[in-house]
Amino acid sequence: MTILLTAHRDFSTNKLFASTARIARASVALEDMLCFQTEISLPYGEQAVIDCLRDLGCLVHWWPRAIALSPIPPGLCNVGDMAVLSVRGEAVLLRVLSFKPGKRILLALALAYSPVVLDLSVSAKAGNCGVQLKLETPFARGQLAFARQSIWLRLLGTSAAAGLDRHLRASPRLVGANVSPRTESFVEQKLDLHSLT
Repeated sequence: MTILLTAHRDFSTNKLFASTARIARASVALEDMLCFQTEISLPYGEQAVIDCLRDLGCLVHWWPRAIALSPIPPGLCNVGDMAVLSVRGEAVLLRVLSFKPGKRILLALALAYSPVVLDLSVSAKAGNCGVQLKLETPFARGQLAFARQSIWLRLLGTSAAAGLDRHLRASPRLVGANVSPRTESFVEQKLDLHSLT
């Protein structure tokens, strides 16, 4: 598992945030974004993994501190589907922003601390499958706020990646599907933060 935390300027993500309720403060023309990115290597087929991820009801099993999802969308997620995820007793609005069959799911979560875009993409890697988990949030202004937000996003991303890895390895949908010998993964952390002006 490789973890990358970066800050960058994004011309398109602000439109994704603006389309979700409670995220009006991110609707400016240009956003500086803080991004957490990691990849999980799994011994399963690419299609089986994306089918498992596409079921929004599974989000409760791996998202940090998630308790329930209501209403659970019937079956697999589609663009525009909305739900309320209960995280630590707080209602978090969830919206499916994009879905590329067999490849990628993009969700917006209106968390209390900061809105987050969750990007899950799946790719084949030498007989295995790689799941890339990416979290983006609007850049906090000020050094102290930025430092706190960087720590928060890294903890959230690391916890989400660990939960997703656990969930997918234990999922009845995947156990026994194209399994190759598991190799222990390692964690390499790269911190590339810089102030954008």
